[in-house]
Amino acid sequence: TSFYLFSPRFFMECISLTKEILTFKWGHALAIIKSWVWIMVHCGILKQRRKLLKDKKNTTPELIYQQSIVKKYFIKRKRKYTQIKN
Repeated sequence: TSFYLFSPRFFMECISLTKEILTFKWGHALAIIKSWVWIMVHCGILKQRRKLLKDKKNTTPELIYQQSIVKKYFIKRKRKYTQIKN
């Protein structure tokens, strides 16, 4: 999904870079440029990491709660773990 979002994200970062230059925030502008350089230099590492994660099966551990805790806590007013779990 990150490859699909590359163009919109790059466009927004260009806008951000322009804003930082126009407001004279040189440190922020430099950080944006450094992030672009890092991505270009480490493209091979990013591809390897993506391949490694794609090869592994994404299984959800049983210890991770599979529903929205926020919804149960705030909307359903379940304040204790035993109430949320049931």
